[in-house]
Amino acid sequence: MDFLEKIKLRREEKDYLQKLLLESQIGDIKLMQNNLYITMFNSKMIVLKNSTIDLYNSLKNFQENNYPIESKREYKKYSVSIWSKEEEENLIKNYYQKSLEELSKDLKKSYYQISMKVIKLKLVNTREWTIDELELLEQNIDVSNHELGKIFKRTFHSIKSKKRAIKKLDQMCKK
Repeated sequence: MDFLEKIKLRREEKDYLQKLLLESQIGDIKLMQNNLYITMFNSKMIVLKNSTIDLYNSLKNFQENNYPIESKREYKKYSVSIWSKEEEENLIKNYYQKSLEELSKDLKKSYYQISMKVIKLKLVNTREWTIDELELLEQNIDVSNHELGKIFKRTFHSIKSKKRAIKKLDQMCKK
């Protein structure tokens, strides 16, 4: 950090500045009206008054050498959301048996694409809860919604709303 030698600060101030620069990655550097504004990724901002263009260039070089541009996170890409007749039929046929994640893998479509198509096709799971299912749910009320969803072959939201109804009913019965 040779650019720190160009800054007119006391030793402890330079040490503190060095610590800040090493703690977090430099986000943006601006030189405006002889003030150097350094934005850090840890939501801190450093302002160095009476700065020069040389200091700005030195800091920019430090940033480029020490913080290479990170590659963006890669997302699993699926085909464009154009659905064939077979894909729609497959979705309709399997919607009530498989989770959206499983359908996503089978159809090679994203979770979002599957859920949007379900809404567009108005595929709403209207399967009624059986007495056995309700009793089993009541016995396992503390099990996570995702686990229960796998057991009952129902969505997270279906389990959540039914648990809420059971708890509300229990509270009303206790009164």
